[in-house]
Amino acid sequence: MKQLLRYTDQAENPHLYSELEAGIASIERVTSRVNETKREQENISIQKELEKRIVNWKEIDRLKLGNLLLNETFPVLMGEKERIFQCFLFQRMLMCCRDDSLLKDKKSAKTMSMSKKGKNGKIRDSSVPAKSALHVKGRLYIRDIRDIYIPQDRSTGIYPKIAH
Repeated sequence: MKQLLRYTDQAENPHLYSELEAGIASIERVTSRVNETKREQENISIQKELEKRIVNWKEIDRLKLGNLLLNETFPVLMGEKERIFQCFLFQRMLMCCRDDSLLKDKKSAKTMSMSKKGKNGKIRDSSVPAKSALHVKGRLYIRDIRDIYIPQDRSTGIYPKIAH
């Protein structure tokens, strides 16, 4: 439709042009909603999976977290070492976990030995990550966030304050 819109002369066919614009806007709305629904379903699945994978909830009441909104792998520099965390943003908490598979992958990369056998002895697809244990290493309740800083230049350590 965008190609049709590009080759349609707005002056000659204003009605057709406006219909094409409306059609494109409609398609974009539907696509956006489909993507959002898919993301919500994936987050529900991940949240259910967390129930099984997290081994130390550290007195976190799982029922009060709210829905999972986002999850990402997040590198954190601690002293001279970079640590990798799985971070989960819920409606009421940001939770950071250590993923045992990330530790094993790092060790196996150093030794150049990688077993492709799963627990049942069968060869597993190495492109599909195993569902390893997660250990809660940090948590931050959303209600406790007072300010947000966005780094302009990470090398200087200068972080401008965002007004709220």
